[in-house]
Amino acid sequence: MNQIIDTTPLERRVTRREARDFRTAMAESGNAGWGSLSVSGNATIAALIGGLTTVAVLLVVGIVWIFNRSPELLLLAAAGVAFGGLIMVAIFAMMNRDRRLSLWKQHLTCVRFAERNGFVYRPETPGPRYPGLIFNLGNGRATEPGIFSDDGPVVACGRYKWETGSGDDSKTHRWQYAAIRLPGTLPHMVLDARSNNRLGTNLPVAYRSDQRVSLGQPLDKHFTAYAPSGYGFDAYYIFTPDLIAYLVDASRAFDLEIVDDWLFVYSRSGLDITAPRTWQQLDWLAQTVGARVGSRSESYRDHRVGEPAMDAPGLTPRPAPTGPPPQVAPRGRRLRTGVKWTAIAGGILYGIYLLISLIAKIAEWVG
Repeated sequence: MNQIIDTTPLERRVTRREARDFRTAMAESGNAGWGSLSVSGNATIAALIGGLTTVAVLLVVGIVWIFNRSPELLLLAAAGVAFGGLIMVAIFAMMNRDRRLSLWKQHLTCVRFAERNGFVYRPETPGPRYPGLIFNLGNGRATEPGIFSDDGPVVACGRYKWETGSGDDSKTHRWQYAAIRLPGTLPHMVLDARSNNRLGTNLPVAYRSDQRVSLGQPLDKHFTAYAPSGYGFDAYYIFTPDLIAYLVDASRAFDLEIVDDWLFVYSRSGLDITAPRTWQQLDWLAQTVGARVGSRSESYRDHRVGEPAMDAPGLTPRPAPTGPPPQVAPRGRRLRTGVKWTAIAGGILYGIYLLISLIAKIAEWVG
């Protein structure tokens, strides 16, 4: 099978000078998304360390003044602390510069890779409008960074993040994903890989257990499959034996979701856009799993409805194919969510901990 995606730019080493020149060019270009990345953090770190050094100097001078009021000793102590602070500023500034330069090397590598393959690289894309299970959670949603394509087969790949909670209780969630556009619409189905689960599913969304379907071995050994109630036979139609073989062979480390006319691949750490292996895997998945799911989506018809299904909100309407358009009844378009029992158990344990702490404090006050 011939490789479509050229990963050569990902294997080429970027020099420090190339990274600096690229950073300067992006800062001067005014392109959206690059300006904030061009601001150096050295000044902030230097100011922080400078403030701490000032406090340390005053503290040392105060201690020396209490125990020995010699002006010479005071001057020597202050000079020593100040000199140490300057060294710390220099060290941290160099470390921060190297770290940021390394990030710019990655940016340039991704830009070159995207240009070679006709993709677009964006360091940050606020609020991607996809129907997948991770894309409508929390606030502050963004893909950072991501590589996108208008004509596929892989439409997007990147690291997606969102935030939950607020203030001190806020938490940032990060997932890596790839999106493959299908030529037709299919019922909502999820394959939850068992290999990356611990105590229950690792997915941020739980689905009701009565929607689990068995597709036989070997798929059941590696995945927990979900389909809307009453769509078990539809799942058999979509997941043919040859497709199952490909899924077990190469996809069992990923979670997969079919929703509307999309196939999403999810991972916590296995879809690094700077790694050639990621694109080799996605290239293979698109030509095997994606092609077979896409073929099924073109021929699939849901006998439960007689009217064409509407496009999902926020997505570009697709031209209707010849013949009856692919369609899914309302109850087949989305899985019903359930409760993550691991989260409930964690909340109960945390509540017990707080209760015990409160009882201990009350006992201490009474005693």
